[in-house]
Amino acid sequence: MLNVGLASDGYFGVYGVGPILGRALAPGDHQKGAAPMCLLVADFWRTQFGSDPQVLGKPLNLNGKTCTIIGVMPKMVPEGFRPVQVWAPMETAASLHRARDRIICSLSGCCGRE
Repeated sequence: MLNVGLASDGYFGVYGVGPILGRALAPGDHQKGAAPMCLLVADFWRTQFGSDPQVLGKPLNLNGKTCTIIGVMPKMVPEGFRPVQVWAPMETAASLHRARDRIICSLSGCCGRE
């Protein structure tokens, strides 16, 4: 099971955090109708993808919807938040689940909700 965090394009800049690989979210990523994309958190990238730098552009299935991996972010847990393994733009994440749902993800494609 994965915790998916919702982020805006300026979210990581507030904390002074940049991507380890690829890019962070940009303003166009939040536009309605934008292609679904996501960012992996470094620990998840290491354990599930073996730190493969070729992960960029690969699909990740979240709740039956495919997101394209655009970057890898360092682990960060703002005070009062639960650690996440994947970040998604607010518009993409809204289409994946309701605010309090937890995402269950499988790299092979079977996903559900808890």
